[in-house]
Amino acid sequence: MVVVKCTVRTQEETPDSFEGDEVLVESHWNRPALVRITAGGKTVIVSAAELIAAVKNATNTAKY
Repeated sequence: MVVVKCTVRTQEETPDSFEGDEVLVESHWNRPALVRITAGGKTVIVSAAELIAAVKNATNTAKY
């Protein structure tokens, strides 16, 4: 199995201002519908589809 890792830097609310922390998103070792998210020393496993839907919903606020 291939393990995929993506790192996202955390941001302040002002553009191009980074806190320096990172959020690691990894593929789950045997369940492709899940991803592991590690941030601040804590790891959680969530549904990839639900995470994508949550991000789309959270960024869908400026359509007026």
